[in-house]
Amino acid sequence: MSDWSKDAAKRFREKQRAEQERLDKEKEARETQERKQLLDAHTLELNAPTLWTELCTSFETSCNEFSSDIGNTATLKLRQPDPNTLEISSQITHLKLTAIFDPQRYTIAFHGLTVGDIKRLDIKVKPGSSDLALFQNGTLVNPDRVVQKTLEELLGLGS
Repeated sequence: MSDWSKDAAKRFREKQRAEQERLDKEKEARETQERKQLLDAHTLELNAPTLWTELCTSFETSCNEFSSDIGNTATLKLRQPDPNTLEISSQITHLKLTAIFDPQRYTIAFHGLTVGDIKRLDIKVKPGSSDLALFQNGTLVNPDRVVQKTLEELLGLGS
């Protein structure tokens, strides 16, 4: 064997080894991403209904607190005709908002009163964590702020 042949064979094996390492890393990254997607899907399936329930509870608490503070229990009416629907109405402005949770798509759609630019919220896993959160057009939103903004609009206090 010549020096050229030995050197070429060595470089060829190194190139093959580097290519195989690259392919192995890509495969590992792909498998990690697939595991994360499966875990996120499972987390959504298990916990999205809980996040919806917490949002409904927050609406109910805020409606009750406001009505109590104003001294009129009929100011804001809240009813839940089924587990995935929440209706809120104002006896002052006669406005009504319906929020509907889609447990298949993990979304909450708002009908009736348009609350600012909130028409739909998506329930997703926060990037870099396993916690669920509400997103509007890809931007993280604070559930308490959604409740406050909604009720202010219903009461005619929105800007």
